[in-house]
Amino acid sequence: HLVAANGNEAEKCSNHYFGFLEALDLMCRTNCDFSPLNISQVTEFIGCMERKMKSQPSADIVYFVDSSEKSFTSAVFLMGSFWIVKDNMHPDEFQDLLNNVPQHQDGIMLHKYAASNGQNRVSIMDCWRALWRARAHRWIAMPDANGIWGSIDPKEYDHYANPLDADLSILVPGRLVALRPPRDIGGQYLDTKDEGRVFSPYYLADIFKALG
Repeated sequence: HLVAANGNEAEKCSNHYFGFLEALDLMCRTNCDFSPLNISQVTEFIGCMERKMKSQPSADIVYFVDSSEKSFTSAVFLMGSFWIVKDNMHPDEFQDLLNNVPQHQDGIMLHKYAASNGQNRVSIMDCWRALWRARAHRWIAMPDANGIWGSIDPKEYDHYANPLDADLSILVPGRLVALRPPRDIGGQYLDTKDEGRVFSPYYLADIFKALG
């Protein structure tokens, strides 16, 4: 179950419930309409949901959030991501389930934008469809005993995504990454006032080798 409620209201609905911020604090601090922002955060939420369901096999699980549009939309995005990765649910199937959501919770807008740059805009449905395709290619799957999600190692992902380590996002494991352009700075990296830490081509070349 997914409800917009405070803790006391949610507790009346079920014998086990948890909140958005209890699961993980991933609210986007920028101008986007929903969050989280990367696949590592999505896998963290999925892992949390899976543990909740296994620890309470006979209970209804209520995932509650505050009623703000941004929080509720983010929660819907995470729930959809959970069922896509866990059960290979097609995004259109999950969209059909949302028809049962009460009208006053119309903050769920599947075409809200996670990012917008001129004509390059990414919606919730875009993200779900990309996630579903990634699962079809086994780029992402439920984790194995070593905590590897298909081809994704969340610890490795977080390490390279850190602005102090590489500021690099792995888009397709082993094939495609996104990063800021390297700079010829006469060393491995340089900490600047305006741009933060910038990296040289030599520094990033070693990372590309490690990523295969």
